[in-house]
Amino acid sequence: MLLTIVSWQHASQNPLLIVCLLGGTSTSVIGMFCRWLSYEIEHRQEERRDHATGQRPTGPVNHRPAASTMPSSPQLRD
Repeated sequence: MLLTIVSWQHASQNPLLIVCLLGGTSTSVIGMFCRWLSYEIEHRQEERRDHATGQRPTGPVNHRPAASTMPSSPQLRD
C-alpha cells in the first residue's frame, strides 16, 4: 500500500499506469494473504498430527544454531 501511495501521483497521469499499479497492489495483497493462509494450514496440520500422536506441540521452530554448535571466533595474534 505504501508503494502505491508513493507512486500514485505519477501513475495518475496515465490510465494504463493506474491499471498496472492497482493490479500490482492487488496481486501483492493476495500473495500476502495466500502466504498467511498456507502458514495457518501448516500450523493446524502440525497441531492435528501432534494431537493424534499424543505429543506436546513444540512451538515455533528456532532456526538459529545452538550455542555449542557455533564456531568460536578466531583469536587475534601479535
